Parts: sequence; structure tokens; C-alpha cells
Amino acid sequence: MSFQIDCPNCGCRPVWEFHYGGPSRQRPEGSVTERQWAEFLYNRPNIAGEQTEWWYHR
Repeated sequence: MSFQIDCPNCGCRPVWEFHYGGPSRQRPEGSVTERQWAEFLYNRPNIAGEQTEWWYHR
């Protein structure tokens, strides 16, 4: 038995059918400086505890 993810479209599926997309975060709105964009892309928070992630089903 492998790790399973509950897909809203096709039910419980093995994890190898999915791609990990990283933590779910709010993208900066509007025009931002290069520095702000770099902060968003590269400086991710290290949150202790429960986090929200997004996964893509192939």
C-alpha cells in the first residue's frame, strides 16, 4: 500500500500520480519591484506545524 491523495475528480489515488507544486502562497498583486518579486520566489517562510500545499494530478 502506498501513500494516497484524495483527488476531487477521481477519488483516492496513489501519490506517484501527482506532482508536488510547493506550499500554497498568495502571489504579489499588481506591479512589484524586482526585489519584492525575488523575495516571493526565493525567500520562503519556514512554518512550524500544519501547512497548505498544492498538488497537480497528472
